[in-house]
Amino acid sequence: MSLAALTVGDLVAACADGRFDVPEFQRSYVWRPDQVRALVDSLFRGYPIGQVLTWAAPRYGAGEPGPEEGAATRWLVDGQQRATALCLVFGRRPRWWNDEPSWSRGLAATNVLADVASSGTGVEFALSNPVRAPDPRWVPVRGLLAPDPTEGEADPERQATAILGRLPKTVRERRSGTDLAERLRAIAAIRDREVPVTEVSHGIEDVAEIFTRLNQQGTEVRESDVSLAVAAAYHPGWVRGEFLPFVRNLGDSGFDLESGVVLRILTSLGCGSPRLDDVPRDFWRGPAFPRAWAETKEALSGTVNDLIGARVPNAALLPSRNALVPLALLRARFASSGYRFSRAFHWFLLAGRDGRYSGASTTALAEDARSIRDAGSFAEALAALREALAVEPRVAPEEFVVRAVGNRSLLLLQYLALTGHGALDWTTGEPIGRQGAAPEVGFVPYWHPFFPTGASGLRSARYDFTDDEIGALGNLVVLNSRPAARAWRSGAPARYLAASSVPDERLDSQLIPLDRELWTIERYRDFLEDRSRRLARAANAYLAEQLGAPA
Repeated sequence: MSLAALTVGDLVAACADGRFDVPEFQRSYVWRPDQVRALVDSLFRGYPIGQVLTWAAPRYGAGEPGPEEGAATRWLVDGQQRATALCLVFGRRPRWWNDEPSWSRGLAATNVLADVASSGTGVEFALSNPVRAPDPRWVPVRGLLAPDPTEGEADPERQATAILGRLPKTVRERRSGTDLAERLRAIAAIRDREVPVTEVSHGIEDVAEIFTRLNQQGTEVRESDVSLAVAAAYHPGWVRGEFLPFVRNLGDSGFDLESGVVLRILTSLGCGSPRLDDVPRDFWRGPAFPRAWAETKEALSGTVNDLIGARVPNAALLPSRNALVPLALLRARFASSGYRFSRAFHWFLLAGRDGRYSGASTTALAEDARSIRDAGSFAEALAALREALAVEPRVAPEEFVVRAVGNRSLLLLQYLALTGHGALDWTTGEPIGRQGAAPEVGFVPYWHPFFPTGASGLRSARYDFTDDEIGALGNLVVLNSRPAARAWRSGAPARYLAASSVPDERLDSQLIPLDRELWTIERYRDFLEDRSRRLARAANAYLAEQLGAPA
């Protein structure tokens, strides 16, 4: 371990020309503009801003565009956010920020101004806004720290004279050119403030652990971050070039998944365990890794396509994203020998109702991954998975007389049952979640309470409905978008439906009882009982359809 110091200007230059880089597993830039302003103020006052921790990674970057000839690339293990913020302040894009449009937006959002004509001896810093931007008293700090290179080194006296000429007469009378020049020099001196730099030369695993422990002091670090750290170290370019683009593609399809879900599938296929902290480090650098990654992409892409084909529009509707792990493992294990998505999906829906993967689910994941690995056939694997569930296979009407909040598994099943029944949007008459004949990619449904739930509706002091009854699944219909008319959210059902001329066909498509006598708050419990029976029948018919059995 070695200790050194870099000036702020040299630190920014090292980030811009590629001598400093960030590990692929590092999180993206997350600082707020006001944090950047505070950093500038701290540097101006001579306050310490913390150390930067680097690692000389001799193998990192192999095969990638490198820094200048003879310059060694070092990882910024700790200090990425501060270093990126300083690059924004100086207007010099760091090597790791390769998106020009987002960089331009970042520059605009972090345009820190200095009030060089303020009273007193200090300088006030603030972010640019429509009022400050045209005011000659507020000068962009970026221009003082990193002037236009075509003009050479900035001359504080010349700058002061130019600024003074634009100031109001009353301000010019209080400020001299000499005083203004001194303030400009003091701001420019930020370039020469020193930042302590510690360089470590530990092994790859140690550096990943150092990164984790440092970041645990501020932001929560998941075990998947550590796994990505090790994978990035042994496979330079893999995280940026393959892993993250694959995850982004899934997100573009509506399935925005945490990296841990993808990694659990990868490690289950590669070394038999979804517990990331149990994965041997040798796996990440051995021959099993590339094979498992290819299998992971194929299995997870196929599973997402199957879900979209089954009318699941996005990952937000899933009861648990971790439940995708065994679903993808079933596909990977038996794709060429009897795999049927509909039967696997039937188990998936039962597992959601059972709460199999709610909360800390790594134990259940490990058990199910083992059952899939040890099974001799797809049918045998499904039988073992079902044996671990305690839920009844048939849905009871009472399950829809509970709050939708916290019941994502039943909400998904209700969505599938309604769309399977041909649910139509009440304002447009279009099928739910479809653009013409094709499913709408990433569609986010709007859940509308048939009976308004506010103080003028079910929560009225005149009634004694429970929280479960007020927020019941049986009171929800699914629409393509939120209705514009406020009456839909506050008026009685008969009134807002009549005002919008919603035909009975659309109501029936969402399994709403057409008996208008049930549409009064006094008869709400009767309505809920009737519709819950209808939803249960539709849900059981959908589940039976997945098995190819009679409803």
